[in-house]
Amino acid sequence: MITFSQGMRYGIVVLLMVAGCSRRDPLSTFRTETQEILLFDAWGTVLGATDPATIREARIDGDRLTLKVTYRGGNQTHVFQLYAHKMFLESYPAQSDIFLSHGARGDEGDTVIETHLKFDLSPLKDLYNSWYRDGGPLLLRIHEPGDTANFKFLMAYEF
Repeated sequence: MITFSQGMRYGIVVLLMVAGCSRRDPLSTFRTETQEILLFDAWGTVLGATDPATIREARIDGDRLTLKVTYRGGNQTHVFQLYAHKMFLESYPAQSDIFLSHGARGDEGDTVIETHLKFDLSPLKDLYNSWYRDGGPLLLRIHEPGDTANFKFLMAYEF
């Protein structure tokens, strides 16, 4: 059995506290709810809030899009939403611009937060299938909040 003197115990506790304070990894959160993608008509319009957020990863599993996102905050609950145009870019395969919105609600915190957001893409699939009867795929051009010109990911949504 190992025993520690009072001074050694104090030193170990301080060391652990300092190690914990110097952590550079983002605070991770996992959101369990799946939100539905919102479809809109206005081409070239930015919908929703455009507070900064970075999409680190994107994955499609069936009709669900999961985005790994980082942002700064920690003092307020942030709101995320996903939007898509009701019009498709005519190419083969067809393409759709997808926009993530981020509302920080005035949060000026400095904590880097990482979260996984889940979105149901089935309304987009249903719209696509009402226009085209080829069964996809549809290329998704995924944009970060406020960036309508450049997309971060190009992914095939197969159905």
